[in-house]
Amino acid sequence: MKIKPTEKTNLEKLLENNKDKKNALKKMILEFDKKGFTTKISNKN
Repeated sequence: MKIKPTEKTNLEKLLENNKDKKNALKKMILEFDKKGFTTKISNKN
């Protein structure tokens, strides 16, 4: 299968922004901690 140019650029963007996404996930987790969502999830487990 040939990859469309747009799909290729999107894939490259994902690889380039991988670190930024990990940082964004950490920020989201911190925000969840402030709201108490992660504590509820950890209590379920």
